[in-house]
Amino acid sequence: MLNWKPCVLTAMLWVGERGVYGDVAESGGATGCAVLLNEIVVRRLLADAGTRILVRTDSGAEGVGKTWSFLAWWQEKMAASPDALPLTIVVPARGLVAPPLMPPHRFLAKLIAQRVPGHDEDFWERRIQLWTRAPAQAPRILLVIDGLNQEVNFTDWQKVIQPLQAGGLEGHVAIALTCRTEYWEDDLKSLANLLPQAWPVTVEDFTETELDEMLARHRVPRSELSEELLKLMAIPRYCQLAIQQREHLQASGDITIERLIYEDWRHRLNLHGSNLAPSSDDFHQFLAQEGSRLRSAIEDGADAELHLTRKDMIEALGSESGAGEPALRTALSEIISGNWVDRVPGSAHRFRLRKDRVPLALALALITDLDQAGAGRADRLAQFMEPLRGTDRGVDILRW
Repeated sequence: MLNWKPCVLTAMLWVGERGVYGDVAESGGATGCAVLLNEIVVRRLLADAGTRILVRTDSGAEGVGKTWSFLAWWQEKMAASPDALPLTIVVPARGLVAPPLMPPHRFLAKLIAQRVPGHDEDFWERRIQLWTRAPAQAPRILLVIDGLNQEVNFTDWQKVIQPLQAGGLEGHVAIALTCRTEYWEDDLKSLANLLPQAWPVTVEDFTETELDEMLARHRVPRSELSEELLKLMAIPRYCQLAIQQREHLQASGDITIERLIYEDWRHRLNLHGSNLAPSSDDFHQFLAQEGSRLRSAIEDGADAELHLTRKDMIEALGSESGAGEPALRTALSEIISGNWVDRVPGSAHRFRLRKDRVPLALALALITDLDQAGAGRADRLAQFMEPLRGTDRGVDILRW
């Protein structure tokens, strides 16, 4: 008889502090400060009645540790009372599309068989049918689908999730999803037709205590960091980036918000690999074009009306990189969810560069102009800076 002690079934698993990246999740790392899933939330998800579908979203910025809030909670519960946990399956959303005619029992069996050696899908399908034969007192299986926003070419997640709440599985399977807020609301429309409806829970940035613990763990004195930089590092992904880059950045100067922003896209490329385009150079050229547009708008007194649409960004990124639609949609998600743009109030599809990104765009536009000016660089510099003279933007450009 198989001992099915509750376990997380996944390719690789590290549980710990938010903001350190792993193969399964957006973030994870060595044992340390962890954000635990709120017990009230968990009881509602795993109770004998009520919500069976939970989605973890971010507070408006990606990289806050949505996945590891689940896994840190799971690790703590596993250590304290493992028999209270259902069989837990953690799978990345990328590539997870159930064949249209595959029964839900078979779909779950396939997921388990792919992760547990020694038994095939037939064995696990029979086992699941045995587990779900009696009326559900509480879920026997917890399926965590991580990163819906990473599968940009598939939005019909209802067809994957809804069958797991029917066909004899009612009450037996609890489902937890992680997704960026922007993608969840705009692209997936909050999967509004799911029954039961998904219950969104927002993961916030680091608290002051969490940030202090993270800095102390990595021996980074808070006094060496500006308040502006600390505010950015409250987003766990940026905190992790700053710590990762610390030795390199210290060799070339202080850790600054400007340097973190400049390194941002390169870091995203390292995380996503071939699933993300354009390259860092292409992305910086895109920013330079926006900086040039913004500088012209400032000169004409029209910068308050300047905006970008999703279509504008896709076309501009594609013209620079030559990338195909899937990689460009991933890039668009990274830009919108990744603190590069703000929505224009009252519009779901118009955006402006964030205020703290504007100096980089203007600086890149200036560098491009100077490269093209040749011997006339001094005159071109004076001409470029004229409408910015005496403004914070003019000063900020020089910091880059």
